[in-house]
Order: sequence, then C-alpha cells, then structure tokens
Amino acid sequence: MAITKHFDPARNAWVICPVGYLDLFDLPQVGEALSGTEGADILFDCAQLRYVDSAVLKRMAETAAQKKAEGHAFRICNLQLYIYKILEMTGLDRAFSFAEGGDAE
Repeated sequence: MAITKHFDPARNAWVICPVGYLDLFDLPQVGEALSGTEGADILFDCAQLRYVDSAVLKRMAETAAQKKAEGHAFRICNLQLYIYKILEMTGLDRAFSFAEGGDAE
C-alpha cells in the first residue's frame, strides 16, 4: 500500500491518492496523509484503491466531519462501485461527498 499526497492550489485542496489495499495496519499512514490538511478541502482519489476496511472508513468519516465543521469539504472520487455499494449499505455514503472522476486530474 502506498499513499501519495499533494496540494492543488487551484482547488485549495489536498489530493490524497491511496494505492491497493487500506486496512487496520495502514491506519498510521492514512492518519499521516490526512493530517496537516487544515484550512483546505480534501479530495480522496480512489482510482487505484482496491479495498478499504472499517477502521480506515471510520477515520475517513471522522475527518470528513472535521472538515465539514471547518467549512471545508472531504470529497471522494473514482471510487470502485463495489466499495461504494458497501458505503451505501452501511449508510456511510451520507458521511461523504462524491466528486466526478475527472475532478482529481
């Protein structure tokens, strides 16, 4: 698993791109990627994400709530349909905003 992060000044957003599988063991790296994003939106680009477990989803939902409280957005783009279906079944789809795939480019 790898996570890249860069700031897009045109969007005032941190673009975070996980690759592969995100699970409990990757939580420290996820936390590191999500930290230091104060004062800007987050665009979580899931184009190369193949699996995400409940611990990571919880951290993402907590960060989305913090962003909303700050007046910023936590948007997800390029999410695999099978992962979205899990979010939908559990109601977690309401915790996030979803962007069109092209937004991450």
